[in-house]
Amino acid sequence: MDENSKTINIDSPLYEGFEEISTSAECCCPTTARPTTARPTTSRPTTARPTTTAPTTSIPTTAAPTQAPCTCCSAEQRPITYDKCELEKTETFNNVTLDCTGRLLDVNVTLRNVCPNKRVAVAVLVYEGSNLLSLKVCRLFTGEGTNCISTLNAGRFCFVFDDAPCPPSRTLTVRIIANYLER
Repeated sequence: MDENSKTINIDSPLYEGFEEISTSAECCCPTTARPTTARPTTSRPTTARPTTTAPTTSIPTTAAPTQAPCTCCSAEQRPITYDKCELEKTETFNNVTLDCTGRLLDVNVTLRNVCPNKRVAVAVLVYEGSNLLSLKVCRLFTGEGTNCISTLNAGRFCFVFDDAPCPPSRTLTVRIIANYLER
């Protein structure tokens, strides 16, 4: 393999001795110059580890309240036995009470015009009125390349909300926040 065609990841310790070879492309993205420092000829100095532990303070704590676990797995149960080679069986359950009902919110996020070779943080926040009900955050890498990425699937963000059986109308507001991360 030709020495000029090898690639070294910028996060690698081997990167210090190489300059980045970049190709310019029309892009929507700002570029950051990469360091071009020479490889050190001596080993890095070491720092002695502390021999004493850091002081600790006792902070008064309150025990979390003990709650009964959710009983959402069995409203009614009975054994069902299959005989040898029996593939189908019909069983009827009458008068089953709906417990542990709720709502599922499934949010798909697609980012547009994303710079390559960047880390991105994406947050999905769910509000009811001005009250924040829930949030989720995901960090992802946009992928390597020289051209802007027109669409990038940031993934699915799923939220569950407990609610009464046959719940009334409810309006939630979803807000998406996305930004580049330095490291």
